[in-house]
Amino acid sequence: MKKLLIASVAVAAIGLGGLALAQPAGPGMRHHEPVKEIVEHLRGISLSDAQREEIKTLLSAFKDANPQPLFGDIEKPSFDFATATEAQINTFIQTQIEEREARHFAFAQLRHDIYKVLDEEQQATLLARDAKRDTFKETSKTNREMLGNFRNAQRDLVRSQSFSKDAWDALIAQYKDGLVNAGVEKAKQHLAMFQVLTSEQQARIKALREEERKLHELFKL
Repeated sequence: MKKLLIASVAVAAIGLGGLALAQPAGPGMRHHEPVKEIVEHLRGISLSDAQREEIKTLLSAFKDANPQPLFGDIEKPSFDFATATEAQINTFIQTQIEEREARHFAFAQLRHDIYKVLDEEQQATLLARDAKRDTFKETSKTNREMLGNFRNAQRDLVRSQSFSKDAWDALIAQYKDGLVNAGVEKAKQHLAMFQVLTSEQQARIKALREEERKLHELFKL
C-alpha cells in the first residue's frame, strides 16, 4: 500500500513538475510546439529575407539538437511503480525534471537568439504585443470569474423560494454591464488575433465562417 501511494505521488509530482517548467513557454506546449508558437508570434513584424534565413537556421539547429522522442519513450520508467523502491522513484523523478529543464533551457536559448535577430522596432512591436496579450489574459480571467458568479447566481435563484420574474430581471440588471463588457473584450481579442494573420489566413477564416453560416441556414426551420 505504501509503495502504491508513493507511486501515485510520484506520477503527480512528475505532472506538476512538467507543468511548472512548461509555463514560460506557454500552456499546452508539447516538444516542438513551442517552435510553432514562435512562428505564430513573429507574424506581422515585417521580417527581411536575411532575418528569415537567420531565423530558419536557428530553428533548424534547434530541431537537430532536440530531436522529438518516440511516443513510447516519453516519461516511461524502466521499472514497475508497484514494486519500485523509494530510491528508484526518486531517481526517476529527478532525471525527468532535469531532462525537462534542459529542454526548456534550449527553447529559452532559441527565443533569446531569435529576439537578437530583430531590430529595435521589431522588438518593440513584440513587447507591445506581449503586453496586450497579458492584459487580455487578465481581463479574460476576470470575465470568466464574473460569468461563473452570474451562472451560480442564476442557479441559486432558480432553486430559491423567492424566484420570480422581478427577481430574475433584477439579477440580469445587476450583471448586465459586466456581461456587455465581457462581450466587447472578447470581440476585441478576436479582432486583435485576426489582424495578426496574413491575408491568406484571413481569407481562409472568412471562408470557413461563411461555410458554417450556410450550414446553419440548412437547419433553420
